[in-house]
Amino acid sequence: MYFTVSESTNPKSKTQAHFSASEIVRIRVKTEDSAFVYSILEASGGLCAYSTLEYRPGEAFRDLELVVPIGQKAEVDRVIERLKDDLKGHLYALEVPENRNS
Repeated sequence: MYFTVSESTNPKSKTQAHFSASEIVRIRVKTEDSAFVYSILEASGGLCAYSTLEYRPGEAFRDLELVVPIGQKAEVDRVIERLKDDLKGHLYALEVPENRNS
């Protein structure tokens, strides 16, 4: 778990930092399915942030890292389970390393 910081954008108020607990989730999908998964995550209206982890050209898969606010975890889990069904099981959970700074 880690914390994200966002600042108020209201120019009339003092800038305040708001801390929200988030969880990191990593998934692996076939390369040809990655655009579909990106579109579902985008269409989910800010349910989580995501990025593609480093890969080599020609690899058969893409690893994605999702940053999931704790309050959205159940909904993200539901979306992931639905994607597993849609992709005929070709979506896998990956372990998140303890030290992500390497």
